[in-house]
Parts: sequence; structure tokens; C-alpha cells
Amino acid sequence: MAWFAATRIMCAMQLRERRRGPITIIELGGRMVINEDDHPDVLRERVTTLVADGHRLFGIDLGGVRQVDTTALAAVVATHLAAVRRDARLVLMRPSKHLRELFEVTGLDRVFTICETEEDAVARLTSSGAAS
Repeated sequence: MAWFAATRIMCAMQLRERRRGPITIIELGGRMVINEDDHPDVLRERVTTLVADGHRLFGIDLGGVRQVDTTALAAVVATHLAAVRRDARLVLMRPSKHLRELFEVTGLDRVFTICETEEDAVARLTSSGAAS
């Protein structure tokens, strides 16, 4: 497992990366709160690098995220788009109740595949014809 400190994001959002079969799981932790001096694209850049290295299936674990702002949410959308443009698939998993509601209110629950468990995410990513 690898840890990458997203030091440009306030309160040190953490990215922990691990493999589960063909799937790269990226666990996010801490606060995804970005101010104007911060760099919101740490997650997108990491996924883009992994895609360039041949990874195609991603589960983004939001279970450790305590807080998120709209800029960070936009960065998650940009990550998804970057993956899809490179023929990769990405699902979100284990969002908090608040984060799940945020996805529903913004309509992003229709953009992302959102899974309550890692097992569900793995099943959706490894099934043929899974949504991106």
C-alpha cells in the first residue's frame, strides 16, 4: 500500500492506494476543503498517472472523508472525466450519509456509480459492461 500526502489540500487530505485484483482502490481521508491557494487536482493527477501506467479500474473510497467543499467535489468530477476519457472506469464507494445527500442534491448520483460497500464496487467494476 502506498500513501500520498495531498499537502496542497487543507488539513492534509490523505490518499491511500492499494490493489484488489485488477482494481486500484484509492482511499481518501480527512478534509477535502480547498482554499484559493490550494491545488484541487491531486486526485485527478494521481488517477491520470495510474491510467498512463496501465490501470483501468478504480474504486474511490470516500469512507474516511470528513468534509468536502464544492471545489473538491468539482475535482472528483474532473477525476472521473479524466478516467473516462482514457477508457478507464471509476466508481465511488462508502460515502457518508451527508456526502451521499450532496451527490443526490447536485444530481451527481446520476453521473457516478456510487456503491455502499467495497464488495459492491468490485462487483460492478469487474462485471462486463459496467457503467463508468
